[in-house]
Amino acid sequence: MNHEPPAHLDDAAADKWREIATALDTARPGVADALAAYCVAWSRWTAAEQQVAVLGAVVKSPSGFPVANPYLAVAKYAQRQLRQWGDVLGLHRRNRRKAEDGGEGDQDGSDILRLLG
Repeated sequence: MNHEPPAHLDDAAADKWREIATALDTARPGVADALAAYCVAWSRWTAAEQQVAVLGAVVKSPSGFPVANPYLAVAKYAQRQLRQWGDVLGLHRRNRRKAEDGGEGDQDGSDILRLLG
């Protein structure tokens, strides 16, 4: 099974792909696309959080007034996307719990549990 990331992913997203792809069946329809979207959101989230760490939560507007750092909005939106795509992929705790209980969780739950500890 090929676990190489799609060419359109940046380096950070490609690294995240490699980290997760081995636990997922990326050959199943839609899984590779969902994983790519998850990895893009992860890359955007980490990049935005780095900018918040450098610039602070409050920055000066062009007119000199303090405003919320625009990267906060980027980070918030990327976090929302991470939750949504993570749910689709079965990467979150409640989905792992369902898989552990034999419920309606991800069929590959044991691999995901091993990956995520």
